[in-house]
Amino acid sequence: MTLLFDSSTHWFEIPDEVHSAAWPRQTAPIPGNQWQAYLNQICLETVLPWLREKFGDEVVQTEPIAQPGFWELVNGFALRLGETRLIFVPSEAIDRLELRVPQEWVDIPSWVGDYYLAIEVDPDERWLSIWGYTTHQALKTTENYDPGDRAYCLASSNLITDLNVLWVMHHLATEPTRAPVAMLPQPSMAQVERWLDRLETAPLPRLELPFGEWGALMEREDWRQRLIDRRHPMASEPISNPVTTLSLWLQNQFETGWQAIESLISGSPELAFSLREETTSEAIVRRIKQVTVQPSETTEAATVLLLLILTAEADDRFAVRVRVLPNVGEPFLPANLNLSLLSAESEEVLQSVQARSQDNSIQLRRFRCAIGTQFRIQIAIDTAIGVESFVV
Repeated sequence: MTLLFDSSTHWFEIPDEVHSAAWPRQTAPIPGNQWQAYLNQICLETVLPWLREKFGDEVVQTEPIAQPGFWELVNGFALRLGETRLIFVPSEAIDRLELRVPQEWVDIPSWVGDYYLAIEVDPDERWLSIWGYTTHQALKTTENYDPGDRAYCLASSNLITDLNVLWVMHHLATEPTRAPVAMLPQPSMAQVERWLDRLETAPLPRLELPFGEWGALMEREDWRQRLIDRRHPMASEPISNPVTTLSLWLQNQFETGWQAIESLISGSPELAFSLREETTSEAIVRRIKQVTVQPSETTEAATVLLLLILTAEADDRFAVRVRVLPNVGEPFLPANLNLSLLSAESEEVLQSVQARSQDNSIQLRRFRCAIGTQFRIQIAIDTAIGVESFVV
């Protein structure tokens, strides 16, 4: 974490690994909503480590849990500092004329915060700035409410720009920070089902219903999750795992599922024979993972082994080799299995290879990556697809 200027206004570099890994996580069906989710992701993953460095275990994520599906619906995220609730509102606006807080953070009782912090984020230059804050009480007592966007607005001249004041007020806990808010209606399940049907494909779901109905729906975690699930149907999407950060492998940190080669070959002579060259190579790290390609209507589930081999190059780049082998106990790969390297940004197929009858291994041509490069590996059997996402 790099603090660019340690002054009343806090500026941060967005770490390369945060920038590279954030975009593949966003799957919002509406492009603008996907971008909003991306901005929130990089802000959360930059701000949270800084606060934990400063305050330790006092800082925790809090309900509603920040996630891409949630950010498609509402901008902003909440963190708790001890008993103080902080609401962060990212924006790309460079004029800093005002802080615009979505009404949900102000008028849903369980979402209300003590302090609301404005974040300017520049994803192209990879920095963000926390440039001012206010209290819930100040937002509720302002007359500047925008019904078209359902946002409470406070001019920059009414914000406190020195974050050191916030930390002092948090420590003293003497300032009244919250104003009263009205309780939301309690709908019937029949009403909730009608709302979910209506919101499933709405481009701007938060503006589709009257706020009382929308707020009541969003306050309940189970109803909110049902809406997110409806707007992100998994059945029609490739199976995708969380992003694997290869640079962490150099520090002997491995995500769940990635194993040492030796852990699999000890009980499989066939696999040991197939991997005999890999166990004696000069690769700096190699890991293998069992990947299950989920069935489609015409294809049964199949499990294969995905092997990644990382080798250091002279110019601070890394050479990557990717192989697919039969699962332990299986002699051959499925004859119609296709292994592809995809661009993370455009999903363009950069190279591909298909297994023939009785192949016991296929591999992509070696490719080279700099730190921060992201890519995807796709394993397809007919119309069934499994995808693994990576960042170097």
